[in-house]
Amino acid sequence: MAYHHKLQIPSSCEINQIIAKDLFYSQAQLTNKEKDLIKMNISRITCLYSLKPATINVKAYKDPLREYEELLVIQMAVREDRSLDRLAEILMRTIPYPMLLFATWEEKIKLYAAHQRTNQNDPTKNTIEEVVATDWVMENSSLFERLNITNMRFRNLYALYDDFVSAVYQFKVEEILNHPADLTPEEARDLSLTIQRLDEEMTSLKGKLKRETQFNRKMELNIQMKKLEQQRQQLTGGKNHE
Repeated sequence: MAYHHKLQIPSSCEINQIIAKDLFYSQAQLTNKEKDLIKMNISRITCLYSLKPATINVKAYKDPLREYEELLVIQMAVREDRSLDRLAEILMRTIPYPMLLFATWEEKIKLYAAHQRTNQNDPTKNTIEEVVATDWVMENSSLFERLNITNMRFRNLYALYDDFVSAVYQFKVEEILNHPADLTPEEARDLSLTIQRLDEEMTSLKGKLKRETQFNRKMELNIQMKKLEQQRQQLTGGKNHE
């Protein structure tokens, strides 16, 4: 797959180094189930690009909350569409740099991104902030045009990564609305997170409805579901949760 070339990241940043899965067994605090998940479902982890002052001539960034010395672009090739969110969390928690994490499966691609901040209790560790993830897309998706690095700010590595994250939120919103959206990055982020919260609540209610046996309680749950659906439709112009 050549999707990552569409990001137009300078060749000076390209490294294409395989990351051994043993790294995660030894450094991450994993359960045996999680270790088995990595072993069975990840076929290969590759660091495609390293963006840092020496390779892209963009300044590092540091404030009391976070320190961005390097950004990574990583590809996680998986054998099946299973527990990807958990795998992404493990990788992002173990590798101490903000990253664009591309999961690849068959001909499909899924992107994960998340800001990081320094753990105040242990400065050697980073805390992952909210994770933004796309659905599966194909190589010809407009996502990669949005991620073209020439569209981003080069003021410092935090600004550069923040523009990548904002581009993902804007892409997600336009996929949900099914049309271009004239939104600021902050508006796109807030709308995406609100829709995600509603979808999660509706999924939870559907599970409760399946398990519920009392008629009155089912009626209450159905009313709650209708209210959530109406809220979502107001936000998306009538597009329903699938």
